[in-house]
Amino acid sequence: GVALNMNVLGYDPYISVEHAWKLSRAVKHSQDIDELLAHSDYITLHVPLMDATRGMIDAEAIGKMKQGAALLNFSRGPLVDTLAVIEALEKGALRSYVTDFPSKELIGVPHAVLTPHLGASTPESEDNCVHMVSRQIDAYLKTGSIVNSVNYPNCPLGRVTMPRVAVLHRNVPRVIGSITSEVSLEGINIENMVNQSRGEYAYTVLDVNEAPSEALIDRLASHASIYRVRLLMPEA
Repeated sequence: GVALNMNVLGYDPYISVEHAWKLSRAVKHSQDIDELLAHSDYITLHVPLMDATRGMIDAEAIGKMKQGAALLNFSRGPLVDTLAVIEALEKGALRSYVTDFPSKELIGVPHAVLTPHLGASTPESEDNCVHMVSRQIDAYLKTGSIVNSVNYPNCPLGRVTMPRVAVLHRNVPRVIGSITSEVSLEGINIENMVNQSRGEYAYTVLDVNEAPSEALIDRLASHASIYRVRLLMPEA
């Protein structure tokens, strides 16, 4: 859009600092999705399909758009309420709907542009996906970094230079307090701590001055709101 001299607005409630730095300065960050819908002539979706995003573009969302806006969906079909889109096209509320998730309801609907969904099916895309996933898994195993997770927040981490405790847990009150209390009871000092959350999931990472005991790791893992605990040690 920027390359086409368009005024580009973006909305992402979970954007990380790392990704924010990579954005073009020409992209304006909208504070809420209603602002973006109300001011955009072309609306494109770039989100994963989850319970929180399923049907996010429904009749109510379309009603907040500019009259005659165009909607482009190359993410996932169920993000959009197809019947609401058809009604909006028939009434002229939407100028067009472009998607690579054709459905029988959309076939033959005026101003609905349907294309095949290739996704990552090209040889180039498959190669890129293999390299990307390999790097992300390697980073998670070696440093605890989380990148491009569907459920968890992005949490890029540096090299492990001291014992690191990585905790996957529910995003609810008192979990972080329980983690830090258990660590302090063992006389271990927390040198650095990172906490990131996304919806109902959260990730807390502690760099500590000495390796915690197996008993401490087990106590943390037994917490009702903690899913998994990992201990990463510096390479010798």
